[in-house]
Amino acid sequence: MEIKDIKYSKIKEILNAIFNPNDPYKSRLDTISHLINDINEIFSIAHYDGHIDKNFINNLKKEFPTSRNFKQKHNIDSRLAAITDDKTLAEFLHDLKCDDKMDLQTKRAIYLQILCVNRPINTTSVKWDYIDFQKEIWLIPANQMKMGYSHQIALSSYAIKILKEQQNFCILDNGFVFAAFNKQNHLHKDSLNKVIINLNNQKYKGKITAHGFRATFCTICSQNKATLLQMGISDEVIETALAHKESNAVKFAYERDRATNEQLKRLMQWYGDYLNNLEPFPF
Repeated sequence: MEIKDIKYSKIKEILNAIFNPNDPYKSRLDTISHLINDINEIFSIAHYDGHIDKNFINNLKKEFPTSRNFKQKHNIDSRLAAITDDKTLAEFLHDLKCDDKMDLQTKRAIYLQILCVNRPINTTSVKWDYIDFQKEIWLIPANQMKMGYSHQIALSSYAIKILKEQQNFCILDNGFVFAAFNKQNHLHKDSLNKVIINLNNQKYKGKITAHGFRATFCTICSQNKATLLQMGISDEVIETALAHKESNAVKFAYERDRATNEQLKRLMQWYGDYLNNLEPFPF
């Protein structure tokens, strides 16, 4: 169809067919939101080029509730699924270790995600240039970070082993740690969730996500706060490890470092040891 002939009501009809209001767990509202954004980009170009007089696509957002509001209305926890108890976490680590069907590169990426508590996109798109094996540091540039400034990760001995193992078996040499034959040239972030869902006959479907391991880390740190304080690790150090932005705007404007490299190193090594005690790593 010519874009000038596409009517608001027609697009709304198509999106209504996608919306599932009867199952709050499968509403597809996130998909609808993504579709509206994609369609809006096309209509914006047509508007700027003079093919249409008005871009009405953004108004479609008013036709549907947000995913968060829809879940709240149905009393559903809108937070990403995460394991927060040691027993289930130990089971997951055991099942991950014993899985012999999973692509080994993807398995290493999951282990790195668990150990370094990054956002999944930062894990899958990491480049070898970001890794300093000598200083045991992973530095993510500002333009790769959600909050807009660079983030430094202290690598535990376990994370170092994973990276060196991946270095030995890396198939492609395109600069990415988890190189792949796709348009991004690296492992897609959704690949982590797909293999997690399928692990051990979908045992963990709805119970954990790749991003949820950040919540796992935060919960374990909270449960062991007394131990961490004795090690000189405060809440600020934990927040720094998670790359959370300071909520106080004035403090954020002036503050540069909330934790030393040594504190971060102690924290991430302690966390790696904690997980290894639950279920020994295979490396």
